[in-house]
Amino acid sequence: MTLDSKIAVEVKREKKSRSKAEKEEEEEILVIERIEFESDEYVKFDPYVNDDEESGPRKTEFAGSFVSIPHRIGGQKKKESRFQIGITELLEDI
Repeated sequence: MTLDSKIAVEVKREKKSRSKAEKEEEEEILVIERIEFESDEYVKFDPYVNDDEESGPRKTEFAGSFVSIPHRIGGQKKKESRFQIGITELLEDI
């Protein structure tokens, strides 16, 4: 996908209802892999999360930001990265 407009992706959760002990033991994490971009360009995107396919865009919560500022790495122009963020508390708030 090219991020030139808003994109919605449904991500299945392994276990939707977790006990308080399970939430304390293991953080639920959103992972976005294989983010490809040119290292000399500014890149930013903001993932939003909801926990119900019927909740719609008005009931989403901001999860965080992926940001890469322009830079050169030994002549390497193409870059690949990964973004991960804990969302257990965010999902509880929703």
